Amino acid sequence: MEFDLFKEWLPSITEKKGYLFEKGKEEEIERKYPSFMINRALSQYEDTVLLANEVNRMSASLDPKLQYDFLYHLVPKKRRFSKWAKAQKSDTINMIVEAYNISVRKAEEISDLLSEDDIENLRTYLCKGGKDGRKS
Repeated sequence: MEFDLFKEWLPSITEKKGYLFEKGKEEEIERKYPSFMINRALSQYEDTVLLANEVNRMSASLDPKLQYDFLYHLVPKKRRFSKWAKAQKSDTINMIVEAYNISVRKAEEISDLLSEDDIENLRTYLCKGGKDGRKS
């Protein structure tokens, strides 16, 4: 018995499309409960972020069935649509990573220290030329 996160687990919790923990198969279903992914998905919505955070805080001491029950009974019935938040890519950060051969995290830290002239100098230094390289 396999459950899909977006077709069974989340609709069960958010839209109340059936209680998934059947009598007699609770232990088997408990092992397949994706608590991290459910908490992550519910944290994407404004009205469920606090509930997801609370379950996340207590997840070490709660069984998966108790986590599911908590969310099943407290999350309001509603259809929710949104795209997942993703990290934004920055050309400046990518240039710093390539030029100095450092991690993205360190590049983000030092990007505030560089002036516009420094960034422009990096851009010309990293320009490889060619048709789209804009090097004359």
